[in-house]
Amino acid sequence: GYQVTWYRLPPEPRFELAPALEPVGGTAGGVTLMASAIGGRGPRETSTFAEARSKVVPADKAAWAVLRWRVEGAAADYKASVLLRDARGHVVGQEDRYLLSDRHLRARFWSAGEEALNVYMVWPLPGSPPGRYRLSVALYDPQTLQRLRWQDGLDEYPLGEVEIVRPLRPPDVAALPMQHRLSARLGGLTLLGYDLPAGPFAPGATLPLRLYWRADRAPLPAYLVRLALRGDEIRNEQISQPAAGAYPTDRWAAGEVVRDDHDWRLAADVPTGEYRIVVSLIETVGGQPVGEVELGTARVEGRAHSFDVPPIPHPLVADFGGFIELLGYDLPTTTARPGATIPLTLTWRAKAPTDVSYTVFVHLLDENEQVH
Repeated sequence: GYQVTWYRLPPEPRFELAPALEPVGGTAGGVTLMASAIGGRGPRETSTFAEARSKVVPADKAAWAVLRWRVEGAAADYKASVLLRDARGHVVGQEDRYLLSDRHLRARFWSAGEEALNVYMVWPLPGSPPGRYRLSVALYDPQTLQRLRWQDGLDEYPLGEVEIVRPLRPPDVAALPMQHRLSARLGGLTLLGYDLPAGPFAPGATLPLRLYWRADRAPLPAYLVRLALRGDEIRNEQISQPAAGAYPTDRWAAGEVVRDDHDWRLAADVPTGEYRIVVSLIETVGGQPVGEVELGTARVEGRAHSFDVPPIPHPLVADFGGFIELLGYDLPTTTARPGATIPLTLTWRAKAPTDVSYTVFVHLLDENEQVH
């Protein structure tokens, strides 16, 4: 089950594998992450020790992580997922593999207290813009895909940051994993294509739109990207810098390909309908449009908004953060047997828009304020 690759080694080669691991001590599911080290790559086919120890990675090379695991007792055949995330939390690189002992056995065959080093190579997605990225690790059951919780309650353990720099060579455009391919020229850039999940989308939801740009010349002005829905009228405009402002277009090199992620939130009052997605480039200075291109369509489906206050058996007014208020409730019964369901209806009214989705918790307390 192994693939073997043969290499011709240079005379007197020197190798190194994470000579200095930092103690960690994170525990999840009977497995302890004892220590870790992360690092980068140099601009040549092989890296010097200093380049490997640095936390700088060209966008077309892999960051590395070395993790020392210990099984405390009986363990399942867990997999570890080492993830590379950008500043907004998007996963831009990932490697998943089983925990393996030095005898190449999965975790359920380890002896209690046995330790092993595992090595992970995490490749950034093609076109990842330069910037700071975070590495973290998650443990999960590959049968259920259920993640384990570390002792602090999180399902990802932080390993540190790496810096991604410009790739040594632009990615092959034909090999880019784009859902929809284009070739639209706008102001010295070519929009190569885009990714967008299939709808429909609900008002208030976020559209994860990923654009793929290529700089056809340099230097370029610092452009802004405008997104809009076009139906009977233009709706839901959003204007932002490419790459969330971390890598403006006036820093792009000629021929460079940049992946540009936009978390495009739909307004809560967008009517149900079919809309065309319009992408425009705008000059930062002066705000003049450079050009636009229509992408595919997005279907928006939502329920009708109600502004009439219904009859409320138990009215009250409780303000939550100035953007939502509880107008009252209906509690048809005040007695219930153990195991029964208590019906409760809450009536809310929106006072102002919010960018955060909240969850309502209802607790049953006894005379001692204990939750049941």
